[in-house]
Amino acid sequence: MGNIYQCVGRYAQEPYIFRMTMTRVYCIEELCFYMVQNADILDEHFANMELVNWIEDECALPELSKKLKGVLRTSIKPESFVRTILEEICYIDEKEMKELERVIRSGRLLSRKQREKVIADYFFHNKHYALAHRAYEEWLKNNEDADSAEKAAVYKCLGNVYARLFYFADAAKMFDEAYQLCGDEDALLHYLLSKRMELDERGYLNFVKTLPEDQPMLVDAEKQIEKAMEEYKKTESYQQLAGLEKMKLSTRRQDFEEISTWYVDSEMDSFRECMVE
Repeated sequence: MGNIYQCVGRYAQEPYIFRMTMTRVYCIEELCFYMVQNADILDEHFANMELVNWIEDECALPELSKKLKGVLRTSIKPESFVRTILEEICYIDEKEMKELERVIRSGRLLSRKQREKVIADYFFHNKHYALAHRAYEEWLKNNEDADSAEKAAVYKCLGNVYARLFYFADAAKMFDEAYQLCGDEDALLHYLLSKRMELDERGYLNFVKTLPEDQPMLVDAEKQIEKAMEEYKKTESYQQLAGLEKMKLSTRRQDFEEISTWYVDSEMDSFRECMVE
């Protein structure tokens, strides 16, 4: 069971928006969670008067706000600012606090190039795929002097973004770019997987004929597809679709239309969330 936190202050009418990650927080507990989960990207811009005023006005925590103003007068180091908030809320213990401060200090030492990659990865892992796509593209534009391995890693990330959005042709191009840059076998495998998903059976067979006959990755790709299908059949999403299929074939036509409409709408909402910029 996770920790239980006592609610402090009030729920904000207007959220605080972290522009770097486009994340909204509505209460002090959500702010604490954001800080702990994203310690490696908390830089000197994180600690600012706008956030302090939000804590006072929206969260109704004037005493904490007063303490934070004192911190800002003496230091712009984000770890001091973060410690003040987390100690006031009793969110983590001292051992966790010291580790968090270490992560924040390490994050401050990241180069611009490294920080841009971390932010792009943040968007990807939080399913903000449109923002991730833009961030990775900006990284490539801003870091033309990066070495081949670094560029290949970002092209692979772009491939993953496209694949998550079912743009398999574009995903294949990104994985192929990564492979051409540094011969990464994982990029080659994902290139083959993307082509497998992009093409119909005949198209894929024609594609395979263009490859070397002894290409071992072809077998690995097929195994990955089969494994993914087996795992997918165990998911709740698959069970829902299977249930809808049975309902469609039964006499419950009206129920099917209502539930299928709800299901499609919910999937569309999820997709729109991924594409928000």
